[in-house]
Amino acid sequence: MREELLQFLLEESKPLTSEVFKGFNASCGKCLNICYLLWMDTEATLEVLKCAFVQDNFEPRDELPSTVNEDGTDAGSPEGQNTMVQSAVDSIVDIVGLENDVICSVVMGKTESEFWPSEKDFGYLMEFVSFLVSHKRAHASKRVVMHILTYLISSYDDTRTRTQKEKEVLQLFNAVPQNDWNSDFVLNLCSHAHFYQVCYHCSVRFTPMKFM
Repeated sequence: MREELLQFLLEESKPLTSEVFKGFNASCGKCLNICYLLWMDTEATLEVLKCAFVQDNFEPRDELPSTVNEDGTDAGSPEGQNTMVQSAVDSIVDIVGLENDVICSVVMGKTESEFWPSEKDFGYLMEFVSFLVSHKRAHASKRVVMHILTYLISSYDDTRTRTQKEKEVLQLFNAVPQNDWNSDFVLNLCSHAHFYQVCYHCSVRFTPMKFM
């Protein structure tokens, strides 16, 4: 039941009758069924998804599949569950436009100030993708990783200290392959944020070894 529900949520919505759906579909190229829930309550929707995914039998992924598995893989197996996680992350990336320089948004009310995602909702979306990528539940492209890193470093709130945010960046750094990082960008961003532990690991990781 859980797998069937998730598959339904990640399918494209067919009844695009409202102006909101039409506008979102036009700007982002697709409008999935899960968008209904995200627009109503982004935080709650993502928390439900996260609870469904955080299970002991979920295995970290070592390789990124080229296509979504549609060959009848058992959805209850670790491989099938990992495929569901990746599909959810890919859907969020597409909905928000994280593969682009400009994030997708849609006007939800009668004024241009009523748009989705709001700054707070965007934070929930980035935290969701960051959590799954950092815990090796899913993979993300180099551009998406840069969006995540920029968000983690530039966003501050009263609930987390600078040390806590640096730990999140470090966890992301350790989870993502070296080739998916722009070393100059990472070092510059982290040095300005005074994330010195990340800067140290970056310098060690990206400095070529010299042999005598």
